[in-house]
Amino acid sequence: MALLYETAVATPRPVLSFEPNKELRWLGHLLVTGLFDGEHRFELIDNGNGTTTFRHSETFNGILVPLFKKLL
Repeated sequence: MALLYETAVATPRPVLSFEPNKELRWLGHLLVTGLFDGEHRFELIDNGNGTTTFRHSETFNGILVPLFKKLL
């Protein structure tokens, strides 16, 4: 059974990876899969000195990506 992440508008998103205290990745789509898809990733990185680095990244795919390339 896949975990789901829900946005403020209650649209379920498939969770691709969840490692407590390390990573959360999920996939979002614009209207339909393959049009404009975004893989979103939150990472927590232990710096080994009592601090943590938070990294957020997104990877986009789909036929509309070239149209928005300069905005991404």
